[in-house]
Amino acid sequence: MEMIRKVNDIILSVKDNFKKNNLFWLIFLPLFFLFLIGLLASFISFSKQGYYILGGDLYYPLDPKIDLLRIPFAWDVRYATGGTSEARHIPSLIYFLYFFLLDKLSIPLIVAQKIAVFSIFTLTAPAMYYLVLVIMQDQKKEIESRDHLIAFIAALFYNYNLWNLFNWAAPSVHLQLSYFAVPLVLAFFIKGIREFNFLYVVYLAILYVLIAPAASNPIYTLNTIWPVVFFITFILIKQVVIHDWKGLTQSVLFSLSVLAIFILINSWWILLMLDALKDSVKIIENSGNVWRWLDWKSTRSSFLNIFRLTNHEAWVHTTPGDLIIASAQGYVKNFFLIFTSFVFPVLAFSSLLKKKKNFYVLYFSIMAVTMIFLSKGGHAPLRSINMFLHEKILILTLYRSVEWYTPMIVLSYSFLLGEGTLLAYDFLKQRGKTQAKYILVSIIVIIFVFNYPFWTGKVVHQGKWTGEIANPYFVKIPNWYFEASRWINNQQDDFRILSAPSDNPYYHTDWGFSGGELGIFLFNKPIINNIFGWAGTKKLSTIILDYLNDETGNKKIVIARLLGLMNIKYVALRHDGAYWTGDRMIKIKKNTRRVYEKLKYQN
Repeated sequence: MEMIRKVNDIILSVKDNFKKNNLFWLIFLPLFFLFLIGLLASFISFSKQGYYILGGDLYYPLDPKIDLLRIPFAWDVRYATGGTSEARHIPSLIYFLYFFLLDKLSIPLIVAQKIAVFSIFTLTAPAMYYLVLVIMQDQKKEIESRDHLIAFIAALFYNYNLWNLFNWAAPSVHLQLSYFAVPLVLAFFIKGIREFNFLYVVYLAILYVLIAPAASNPIYTLNTIWPVVFFITFILIKQVVIHDWKGLTQSVLFSLSVLAIFILINSWWILLMLDALKDSVKIIENSGNVWRWLDWKSTRSSFLNIFRLTNHEAWVHTTPGDLIIASAQGYVKNFFLIFTSFVFPVLAFSSLLKKKKNFYVLYFSIMAVTMIFLSKGGHAPLRSINMFLHEKILILTLYRSVEWYTPMIVLSYSFLLGEGTLLAYDFLKQRGKTQAKYILVSIIVIIFVFNYPFWTGKVVHQGKWTGEIANPYFVKIPNWYFEASRWINNQQDDFRILSAPSDNPYYHTDWGFSGGELGIFLFNKPIINNIFGWAGTKKLSTIILDYLNDETGNKKIVIARLLGLMNIKYVALRHDGAYWTGDRMIKIKKNTRRVYEKLKYQN
């Protein structure tokens, strides 16, 4: 009885705490709701029974141990006769380690993939919610219920908006890790610098270890740093203006500590990426077409498109009237959806109408305006300034695909939208309007309804079968691919495999896949085709494949010696090749038959 009485006392104590601090209603319940709807959207949008997410430039391991064993070495044997490993693959070590460990636990790859995608999508909104609470805590002694409402609206919009909708059309863990991490990076930095607490330096360093795969593309990592750069600039200027020299000293010391510890703990990928970054910039500069590229990538970057977050150049395909994803039809052509898309930025910037401007409204507003300017690329006004910046400033040169400034615009909109919504509510309430409370409910409902593809399963690109351009990212890989890889990988001797027919970096299949050479995902032997290799190796493979693919003559040539010279034991002749014409898929049978006959002649 005494134990029961103690348990009852504990329960009553917990209830009193919840009632006193509104912990349940203001924190747990909103976060639980955000997590729940994120999980629901994930199941609807990113789950298709028996289908992998694969295609295009997406890199999900089909045999994790193959990728894990290749990454740590300076020499990469998977392509042709081998070559130096690309440094940009090193940050993916943790990414492949995750898949490898789950594979060792006998968790199927298709399940491991869903866990990764679901987790990132589901946790993104709570991360934004946390950032807003940190901001509110920085501005006042006690967080009020209205602050949680701002956080909730901000979190919803950050996860459910047109930019995120389009990015999830091709679900890339590397990209979305960056998008998820931005609110946490900024939140840890704000708390650390305000409290002068160096524990947050460690939190930031560890966070970057976990999201290291995003560094495979330098822009993804840079997008997590820009908000911090803006923040430290703003805080230092403010402290100088108000002569807060102690605060200024602390801010500088904390920022330098973050930089030092960040580099120290993450040097295993940072140092290698710096070298890769230098090479990338050199390639861009030597190409001599930065302006031309910027103009092309500015196709969708008019002010109105940026303003409403439809500025990705792939929203409308290069073929007039064709859309990459079917769900884009409404956002490009439907008047109601177009009009609604302007509600969010207008309401966001309305927060500037507050009589008493707060630091964070100005911070996010100026960051949004700056990024909108950089995003417009080759568009007027001040086109020459924009082009000059992208050509002369090293970091901005990497942003020649100007749509990648948009995540900082979305981050800014998210916070400002919450502030703007509360401003509209206060405006109506002060004038005795009983409808004031409905604006809060309305904006939440509008966010849900406006982003309807998340609730209808129309987010991930599903290809020609649903009226979209090219192939889908949901694919069901035939079992014979895995059977062939097991047969090849069980052979102990060293040899190479010639992939045919091969005349393009991408190939299409009649079962839906469109992307790079599948052999590198599955085989532990080097793949040779006319895409991989250097110098003499590439020349030899090109000679072989040009002969095999040649349609003009029936001349029989013995290439066995060339195959032997390159240590080619097997030719992987794919019979599932296809190409798209109009709205029809045509299987390439003629090519494979011709190649097969020429290969038979080698015997």
